[in-house]
Amino acid sequence: MRERVNELTGGEGFDITVDTTGHAPTTLAMPGFTRVRGQMVLMTHWRSQPALDATDFIRELLCRGVTLHGAHEVAPGMAAGVDKNALQRRKWMKIQHELATGGVRVAPLISQIVKPPQCREVYEGLSFGRAKWWGVVVDWRE
Repeated sequence: MRERVNELTGGEGFDITVDTTGHAPTTLAMPGFTRVRGQMVLMTHWRSQPALDATDFIRELLCRGVTLHGAHEVAPGMAAGVDKNALQRRKWMKIQHELATGGVRVAPLISQIVKPPQCREVYEGLSFGRAKWWGVVVDWRE
């Protein structure tokens, strides 16, 4: 994988890497795929995995100047007077723009499209069948 990333980025690494896996070893490897002074976004948490030593991960972040972002809506210590709704609207506008213009390719990230009655099956699959269940979209249309 490292060879392919180097090929795609001219050896620089990606400007932004995003972890949606919930797999600790994947998260810990991400700084090595992120360019110097790049950004990492964590959109998940590690699911029931053994404790791991994150020393190398933190060292890579610090030595490479990588900025780490949590993708949850509100961060502790957010500055007073920040219009959180305006920030949220701007974020969603950017996401919609990237999806509409092909800046983000979603199809390779989807393993299943399901209807709401299948949500229990989805929960079981995401919890215990990660080889098959890894990118689920719930179609809420009637």
